[in-house]
Amino acid sequence: RGLENAVQGDLNTWSAPEHSFDVIVSNDVVCTSGVEDDTAIMEKFYKALKPGGVVILNHPAYKILRRRHDIAVFGKRRYRKYKTLKQMKTIGFETVRATYRLPLLFVVMLLKKYLVESFSKKEAVSDLNPLPGFVNSTLLFGHRMENNLIKIGLPLPFGSSLFLVCRKEEAMEK
Repeated sequence: RGLENAVQGDLNTWSAPEHSFDVIVSNDVVCTSGVEDDTAIMEKFYKALKPGGVVILNHPAYKILRRRHDIAVFGKRRYRKYKTLKQMKTIGFETVRATYRLPLLFVVMLLKKYLVESFSKKEAVSDLNPLPGFVNSTLLFGHRMENNLIKIGLPLPFGSSLFLVCRKEEAMEK
C-alpha cells in the first residue's frame, strides 16, 4: 500500500533495531497465545521507537469477557487500563491517551457469554460475522460518535477494548 519501512514478523524473535520507528501500531496482537511475554514485547517497542515516537495499542479488555471467541482466535490475555498503564510507565512510556472503547459491545458480549454460551456445548468459534447493512451502519455511527469523544479527551469508563497511545520520551536515554 505504499508504506515505507513497514515490518512484519514474529514479535518473540524480533530483534528491534534501536530508534528506528516513528510509530508502532499493534491491534489485538500482543494478547495472543503466540506472544510469550507481552511486557518484553512492549520493551522491544520502546527500544525500537525514535525519541518522541508513538505506540498505538488496541487490546481486548476485561477477563470477564473471555469467551469461546477468544479461544478460537488464540486470545490469551485481556487487559485492564490501570495495570497496563502502570506497565507502560515502568517501561518508560508517557501516556498520551488511554481509554476503553466499545462500551455497547461490552454489554452485548457479557450478555452473550452468560445467556448463550453458558447453556451451549458448541466448540469454540469466532463470533465475528458480517452484519446486516442497517445494523452495521448504526454501529458505525455509534463508533464515530465514540471516536469524537475520545478525540476531545473524554475517556470511556468501560468497553470491550482498551485503546492506548503512548509516547517514548523525547530525549535519548543515556
